[in-house]
Amino acid sequence: MLEHNVVTWTSKILANARKGFNDKALNCFIQMLRDGFDPNAATFSTTITVCGQSLRPSFGTSIHCLILKKGFTQQLFVASGLVTMYSKHDCITEARRVFDEMPVRDAVSWNSMIAGYSQLGLNREACSLFYQMIRDCDTLESFVNNFSIASVLKACGGMGSIRTGKSVHCYAMKFGFHLDVFVCGSVIDMYAKCGCLNNAQRVFDLMENCDLVVWNTMITGYAQNDYEEEALELFYQMLYEGFYPNETSYSSVLKASAVMSDLAVGRCFHAKTLKHGFLSDVYVGTALVDMYSKCMDMKNAERAFLEMKKRNLVTYNVLITGYSLTSLYEKALKTYLELQTEGMKPDSFTFIGLFSSCSTYDAVAEGAQVHSHSIMLGLDSDVSVGNSVVNFYSKCGLIECALKAFESIYTPNAISWAGIISGFVHNGMEDRAVEQFCKMHKLFHKTDEFSSSSALKAVASWAAIERGKPLHAHVIKLGFECTVYVGSALIDMYAKCGMVKDACKVFLKMHEKNVVS
Repeated sequence: MLEHNVVTWTSKILANARKGFNDKALNCFIQMLRDGFDPNAATFSTTITVCGQSLRPSFGTSIHCLILKKGFTQQLFVASGLVTMYSKHDCITEARRVFDEMPVRDAVSWNSMIAGYSQLGLNREACSLFYQMIRDCDTLESFVNNFSIASVLKACGGMGSIRTGKSVHCYAMKFGFHLDVFVCGSVIDMYAKCGCLNNAQRVFDLMENCDLVVWNTMITGYAQNDYEEEALELFYQMLYEGFYPNETSYSSVLKASAVMSDLAVGRCFHAKTLKHGFLSDVYVGTALVDMYSKCMDMKNAERAFLEMKKRNLVTYNVLITGYSLTSLYEKALKTYLELQTEGMKPDSFTFIGLFSSCSTYDAVAEGAQVHSHSIMLGLDSDVSVGNSVVNFYSKCGLIECALKAFESIYTPNAISWAGIISGFVHNGMEDRAVEQFCKMHKLFHKTDEFSSSSALKAVASWAAIERGKPLHAHVIKLGFECTVYVGSALIDMYAKCGMVKDACKVFLKMHEKNVVS
């Protein structure tokens, strides 16, 4: 009789879960405990699955404690359910602890763990666990599925690791998933994120049945890799094939229009989104604001922003960046205050846009306040924000403040060094620019063409050829001599030192030249 009642309660929990009534299912579990019935393995497994689908992760933790107390942690389906539940709630450490303690693992536990890592951007861990699964499992066919392949491909794309991505693609073909639409979409996305558009297009062309998601993935891949015209062509090809575009389709082509800075094309797609009723979508609205901002049409960017029913942090960041591109720092600051009023927390992109908008002497006081805000929020240590602070103070003529900002960056990168060197040159301190360049060469070991060109500009201003020739030798060693920026700086240096023949030699060696050259 007791077992019958436990089975009945378990059936009730399962029935509510299947209907999507997760709270009712969990309430059934609570009532069962109150009535004095002990859950069995099936009850725990079902309830843990419900917890993974509900918005009550704390309830799942409580059930885990009960499972430990009742001694069901060694039950495969119960432990596997715990791994899935913790992974879905982004509690990856807890999921891994349960996973490691399992004496036997099934396909669900392996794939849930891999997917959990991939979804949180822990890409190396996802790939490492996938290869561990391949090594440890004897019958791989029953463990590797389209879900695990897609999760690992996402991780490969996140890392930009084409070598690992190709390896996983080979496994997909080996296990017969190369014709699976879901996997093919993931393969295309991986190749696109790794910059291998030819491979992505090849997989796309070989697909017999493409769905809208795959078309959108291919269009987005072209747009993200600066093949804007190809993205637009593919969009119209998709229409010709009879597919009806959705929010993702329009977001991608609007991004392509923004990069092209083609206002006519952007307006055309704006009209299409209006016609098909997609303007209420936050991603489409944000893409519209971005497109108009990059085309320097801030009136329409503002109009698109105001017409949005729902906005997120990215929307505000895009508008702030638009104001910075058009030197409207007062409006950028006003948008920043509005963002905070809406209860949103600024991120590094917010401050990068703000510092860019304040990078004039007229806005130095406002920029200093923004700097204080970034310190209060703990974002000043972010290398991208730090680089923006250095650039802001340099352009405003406050080079000592720029140097302090540079020194506060925990791990300066090549852009940081190039920024402070350029700042010294911009403020007429050529000797300190060269000094900083030499310091970078000793400490950083990753000289780039921008820092090299800034140092050469400093030497050119001095007309000091005895300092310029060692720098020239240095850039030859690094392979930068023929690049546009370094080559132009070398020509300028030799010309200002009266060595026109040497300037001409550098000019003739350059593979690519611009107006400055």
